[in-house]
Amino acid sequence: MSVGAGWDPKLYLKYAQQRGSAALDLVNCISIQPRTAVDLGCGPGNSTALVHARWPEAKIVGVDNDAAMLERARKDHPGWDWVNSGIDDWQPHEAFDLVFANAALHWVPDHARIFPRLLGFVSAGGALAVQMPQNQHSRVHIILRELASSAGWKSRFTGPIHQLTSHPPEYYYELLSPLAARLDIRETTYHHEMESAQSIIEWFRSAGMRVYLKALSAEDAKAFEAEALREVEQRFPKQTSGKVLLPYPRIFIVAYK
Repeated sequence: MSVGAGWDPKLYLKYAQQRGSAALDLVNCISIQPRTAVDLGCGPGNSTALVHARWPEAKIVGVDNDAAMLERARKDHPGWDWVNSGIDDWQPHEAFDLVFANAALHWVPDHARIFPRLLGFVSAGGALAVQMPQNQHSRVHIILRELASSAGWKSRFTGPIHQLTSHPPEYYYELLSPLAARLDIRETTYHHEMESAQSIIEWFRSAGMRVYLKALSAEDAKAFEAEALREVEQRFPKQTSGKVLLPYPRIFIVAYK
């Protein structure tokens, strides 16, 4: 999950119910009974808790590279194993029955290398289970990219913005089918009921918008977020209930060894 520093566990968990629905759906996609499991990009441990609830007898390890997220995970689940490591740097001493990565691998580039590498850490008969947002072309990300490249903002970004990585289902089929005994690939779009446009901004500030905000000064980040909010208010009209719907497409991949 984590890239760089500055994750806010409290803000991230504010939308735990919406985020957790996809993690739970990924858990329910898996047809094995693992004895060992690792949750890559575990964040504050909310996805790890879902894995534990499904397979309470399994030995589970959580891996993340953000200190604040791991601190929250250790606080909420003090008896579990937590490892400070980036996904790209993670090198286990033994294979796992389940390598689980919920909303994490889109932060890691070079999927042609990382997916086969992670499948290589799966024991025989086990599974690599991945869920990632497929929203790089969603209205919010379009707003953020357009704003960052606009005349008023492009000069304030001194370096390239880290782009999230995801590909169509066919890409992962071609990549993994020669390596897997069986593949389960599916896509779905969640339509999350949000209280307001401000709630959408908070959701993205806790994750995808971080790559923009951390590249700016504190003053500029505040102004950038305010301008993004105005755009979101225009492009996400309120429903008759007064709430706002946030479409959120995701891809699910389970590769069995």
